[in-house]
Amino acid sequence: MDTPDFDHYPTARRVVGVTLEALGLTAHWDDGARTAHHTLWLRENATDRATTHPETREQALQLVDIPADLQILSASASEAGGLVTRFSDGLEALYHPGWLRAYAQETQEAPFALAPRRLWSGENLPDLPRFPAAAFAADEAVFEAWCEALHILGFAILEGLETTPGTVARIAQRLGPLRESNFGRIFDVRTATEQTSNAYTAMALPVHADLCTREHMPGLQFLHCLENTTVGGATRLTDGFQLAETLRQEDPEAFHTLSTAPLLFANKAEDSDYRWEAPLIGLDARGALLELRFSPWLRGPLSTDLQTTDRIYRALRALFSRAEAPGAFLRFTLKAGDLLAFDNARLLHGREAFDGTIGARWLQGCYGAREELHSLLRMQRRVRRRG
Repeated sequence: MDTPDFDHYPTARRVVGVTLEALGLTAHWDDGARTAHHTLWLRENATDRATTHPETREQALQLVDIPADLQILSASASEAGGLVTRFSDGLEALYHPGWLRAYAQETQEAPFALAPRRLWSGENLPDLPRFPAAAFAADEAVFEAWCEALHILGFAILEGLETTPGTVARIAQRLGPLRESNFGRIFDVRTATEQTSNAYTAMALPVHADLCTREHMPGLQFLHCLENTTVGGATRLTDGFQLAETLRQEDPEAFHTLSTAPLLFANKAEDSDYRWEAPLIGLDARGALLELRFSPWLRGPLSTDLQTTDRIYRALRALFSRAEAPGAFLRFTLKAGDLLAFDNARLLHGREAFDGTIGARWLQGCYGAREELHSLLRMQRRVRRRG
């Protein structure tokens, strides 16, 4: 019987007894909990070298190679409080108690679960998550705190960066690879003669998410202020998940409409034509918020019957009015050397109008993937646990 390497699954709980069932077994725990485990589930997750590759930790045995009539012949608690199981195909397997509780439906004490998000409004977040760039570069603890803020609050600000073009890519790549778009690997946000986007004008931009027209929206966005000597142009940030949860509670019909009715998001130019249909409010398989395709100016015309069209418009107005309500958003001015990183699938960003004839305003931006941040947060927790 191989000894599993489950250093990442510490637990104070112990298996104290086992009851065999028709489809598997029930483990009895020292805290009174009971967890059910299917026979095939236990067998395909065994840690012997023939089932799980010892180096990659990925499955080496295919499910179809396990006998369909597999049975558990015996099971008991180990001396260390784990589970020892003997199968009808001859394998005897040992399961760590922390691993069992991490994946059991009844307990799910997952050691690498991300910290819960903290939803906010402009009225209940008095302090912005600001971090000095020098400490960010030199102190791993500061970098970790910046990553945590980016996940938990949905944004974080670095202050005091050099104003060298391309710096935004160097910062973003600490989290993982950049995501290139038709705007390039790095894009510039400043007034331009060829105004192919509202962002390249001096007009006010209502809060929105970027690239709602893509099949997969970029999960992270980074904006580095290289110059800002204009009058006006304050940044606005809104927690879109807070808006959506408020809508879910106050107007469940509107929430249902926006989370089920597919909308067309379209962005066409001389050399591109991006279109995607999806609900504005994206939910995961459990009904939790996943993304907001929130863009007031990139919605295509509705192609629905009159009643459905009316229902969608009423739901959109209910959400859009909340996004622009006093107290919904944060308002601050980015100064040269500031870098704003945020969750583009959660947070909505915009700006107030500015005087394009006075001074200059130049931001450089790029996109990344939210799963890169999540992976990094789990790795940070793994390192802390080993330490």
